[in-house]
This record gives sequence, structure tokens and C-alpha cells, in this order.
Amino acid sequence: ITMTDAGQKRFADFTGAHVEENVAVVLDGVITSFPVVVERIDGGQDWRMLEAGELIHVGPDLSMTSRLVLDHPPVHLHLLDEADPNTDTF
Repeated sequence: ITMTDAGQKRFADFTGAHVEENVAVVLDGVITSFPVVVERIDGGQDWRMLEAGELIHVGPDLSMTSRLVLDHPPVHLHLLDEADPNTDTF
């Protein structure tokens, strides 16, 4: 994603205001992802959206590895406000 300076500021302000909340990523009117914002995302950070089923491991030396553990999107998206995080409908 490439953003203008004004777009980066708006995105940083938005993500900063919605930490620990689900937000919809919409492309051409279709929700493509519904991640949880874990921190303010500003132009000073090198970030990217994780793929569905992707796990990231950060080692003690801060080295990072990534791997896909699922070859398809989940059947059920778990939302933060769902009552039971241990539901078996995934």
C-alpha cells in the first residue's frame, strides 16, 4: 500500500484510536480482511498485513520468520467481542 503523507497521518490516527479492535479492510466494496489492530501503525514502521493462516515468529535476537500453517481462510472469523473464545465453530 502506498499512501500520501496526509493518508499516512489519517491511517496512523485511525489505527491509534482503534487499538485492540477489529477493523474491516475493504477493497472495491469487498471486505478482504478483518484484523485486530494491535498498535498504532504509522509511516515510520515497516509493516504488512498477515495472510490468513500465517504465523510470525520473532526470535530472541529479533530475527523474524513467517510460515503459512493453513492453506485456506478460516471458516469462522473470531471477533474480539464474541462471548466464548473457545467456540468450536472454527
